[in-house]
Amino acid sequence: MADDELYFLSGYNSQNYKLCKTSLSNPNFKNPEIIVQEKKDEVIKGYTITKDGVYYTTTKNGVEAKLYLLKDRKEVPIKLPYVSGNVDLLSKGKDFSELWVKCSGWANVEQRYRYTLNTNTFTKENLAPVIEYPQFKDIIVEEITVESYDGTEVPLSLIYSKNLKRDGSAPVLMQCYGAFGESFLSIFCH
Repeated sequence: MADDELYFLSGYNSQNYKLCKTSLSNPNFKNPEIIVQEKKDEVIKGYTITKDGVYYTTTKNGVEAKLYLLKDRKEVPIKLPYVSGNVDLLSKGKDFSELWVKCSGWANVEQRYRYTLNTNTFTKENLAPVIEYPQFKDIIVEEITVESYDGTEVPLSLIYSKNLKRDGSAPVLMQCYGAFGESFLSIFCH
């Protein structure tokens, strides 16, 4: 909320959501001002308002998070400190520039950063010590899509050691989430 303005995410006629605003004194939720249009391949997940503009996050296929700044009606993508599946935003509000970004991903524990717009830098500001997992340093994460038997594009996350020989001889653990009565399936192949 900012003065007489109310910002909100809307799923009305928009499956991937759009960021909107309306007046508190004369609200119009069916035909609000659209601040960020619905994106084709990304779902708008969250936002926060600062003195510098509106920061918002998206996710693609539920595992590829992105960060944007909307400033002077221009969308500016911001490169995250590392590939993330989830991003959360914290700020002091519309009168301040401070922004904190919490990131996590398949191969990274959650980290908290302070983002500085003027220098486009992220500085670690964790509230508690972060536990290091040395075995994660050699992990590679790839997000791809594969075509199903019926032509549907299906998102696939590949998580493997950088030392893996990709010649078909390594064992594979596949975990699936789907539909049509099947909620979760694990398969081990060798």
